[in-house]
Amino acid sequence: MKIAKTKIVLTTNRAIIVFNILITMAIFSNICFAENVGKKQSAIKKGYETINCTIDEIKTIHTAFGILLDTVSIGFGAFQKCLSNAPLIEFSGSREQVSLTASEALKLNVLTKIHCYDAPKNVLAQARVSISGESMKVDRGFLRSYTNRAKAIAAVIAHEIMHNRGYRHKQNDFGSKYYLNTVPQQVLACVLTGNPNRSMGPKALTARLINNPTWVQANNNCLNACQSARYSPVISGSYQNKYDFYVCAHNLGNKGFRPGFNHKNEKRCSVGSGGDTHRSKNKYCLCNIPNINYRWVDAEQYDDCKATCIEDSLVPMATESYAGGGFFFICSVNAWKRGFRPGYNLQGTRKCVAGSGGDSVWRDLNKRCLCAE
Repeated sequence: MKIAKTKIVLTTNRAIIVFNILITMAIFSNICFAENVGKKQSAIKKGYETINCTIDEIKTIHTAFGILLDTVSIGFGAFQKCLSNAPLIEFSGSREQVSLTASEALKLNVLTKIHCYDAPKNVLAQARVSISGESMKVDRGFLRSYTNRAKAIAAVIAHEIMHNRGYRHKQNDFGSKYYLNTVPQQVLACVLTGNPNRSMGPKALTARLINNPTWVQANNNCLNACQSARYSPVISGSYQNKYDFYVCAHNLGNKGFRPGFNHKNEKRCSVGSGGDTHRSKNKYCLCNIPNINYRWVDAEQYDDCKATCIEDSLVPMATESYAGGGFFFICSVNAWKRGFRPGYNLQGTRKCVAGSGGDSVWRDLNKRCLCAE
C-alpha cells in the first residue's frame, strides 16, 4: 500500500458529504480508548496533518474532520444543548467551560496531527493528555472498518481531542459504571448521536478511590432496597421517633443527583429545590457497606460540609457535580424540630437544603454533614 503524508487546512465553507446513517453506541460496546500522559507539543497552524496514512485513510479522515466542523458551525446550537444536558463527572470548573472548550477544540483552531498505526486489540485510538497542541494515533483497522461511517470516526477523534485538552476518564475508565458520563465520552456521544449518554446514577465523592459508598437503585423504600442488596440503609435521624429517615438521591431536572430523604412508608425520594419539594420513585438509596464507617458531624455555621469533614480528618460524602460544577454534599437538618432529615449542601455555601412532607423547603445553617473515616 502507498503511504502518504499530507497537511490539510479546512474551512467551514467547504462542501461536506453528509452521511445519513444511523449509528448507535452499540458499535463501541467491545472497545476502549487508551490514554497516555506525554510531553507537550506545539500547534503550528489550523487544520490537520496525517502521518503514515494511506490515501484511502486520508480520505476517510478528511470526511470525519468535515463532520466535526459542521458539528460546531451548522450544528453548533444542538451540540451546545447536548453538552449542557449531559451528566458529567471527572471535570473541574463549570459545565459551561467544558462546553466552550469542546466547541473551540473541534473548530480545529490548532493543527491536529493524526498518526495512522496498528493499535493493540480493542483500542481504537490513543492520545496524550494536557498537551499544547492536538495529536493522536488512530487504528488502521478502525479507519478501514468504518470507511462509510465517518461520523463514528469523527466522534472518536473528538473523544481524543478532549484528552489533549486535559479531560480524562482515569477514575472511571472503560468498563466502569460511570465511564459513559466522563467528558470525552459525552463529547463523543454528542458528535455521534446528538444526544448525551444518560446518567449512570449518583457517584459518591471520596478522597479514596477504594471503598466507595454503595448506591442501590430502588423502586421501593430504601430499607427494602438496601436489605435486598444485603446491606442496611444510611440513617440520618428519625421523625418524631416514628420512623427513620434514609439517605436517597434523585436526578432532579437532569442536573445532577441531589440528596434527599426517604422512609419506610414512602417509595419516593423527597428533594428540596427552589421553593418546592420534588418527589420521585426514580431514585438511588445510600447503603452501609463493610469497611466504611459513616459519621454525622456537626458543622460550624460558616463552614460547608467539605470543610467540616476535612477539619476532622474525614472524607466528605457527596453525590456528584451539579450544573454549576460544584458538588452536592450530603447533610441533614432538624427541620421543624421533628428529626434530622437528609438534604444537600452545595459546595461553597453554608446552608443545608432539605425537602419536607409538604411543598416547602427547609434551609438551615445548623446542619450535620455526612463524613467517612
